[in-house]
Amino acid sequence: MVYLDATFLTGRFRGCLMAATGINGGKVGSENNDNWEWFLRNLIQVVGDGRPITFLSDRHEGLLCGVPLIYPDSFNIFCYYHLKNNLPITGSDPRYTLVLDHFQEATYALSPENHAKAIPKIRDLNCYWVADYIETIPSESYVNAFFKDFRYGRTAITLGESFNSWILVHKKMPASSLLDQEESNGNDGRPS
Repeated sequence: MVYLDATFLTGRFRGCLMAATGINGGKVGSENNDNWEWFLRNLIQVVGDGRPITFLSDRHEGLLCGVPLIYPDSFNIFCYYHLKNNLPITGSDPRYTLVLDHFQEATYALSPENHAKAIPKIRDLNCYWVADYIETIPSESYVNAFFKDFRYGRTAITLGESFNSWILVHKKMPASSLLDQEESNGNDGRPS
């Protein structure tokens, strides 16, 4: 399983560090479609042995286009945390917690029937716009009952977010220094 994410470099030299982190098994100036395609084409050199891969991402447009283009037999699922935080309802709405509970119920449903029961509960709260938004998200990309491959119990890109936290102190460095530091430490790119 491969988690895809990007974090902005905050130092004088600005840019974007794109990362692929996983469980078992050029210049990038910003997180955009072209840069994600470039990154995925290079990633295929590392994990391009023909096996289907489950990519877990934040739904960036570059990933929505790039993953099916470069890895046509793989799966791109969406991070529950990002989906939840992008629901069109604010925490100040008194129905917010109930909407999140029903969205979680819909996401983790193990049968299509249980998923189908959860979305109307959001409509029953008179939050039809939230239910309409959820229905625009392909079910096979976030609902357990519809996913076509293995998630290994994962629904969020927490590993990618942990990586972003780990490199926080290095985000002010230019990208070339990040590479130089890795090489000067004698590290071959594998975690110690």
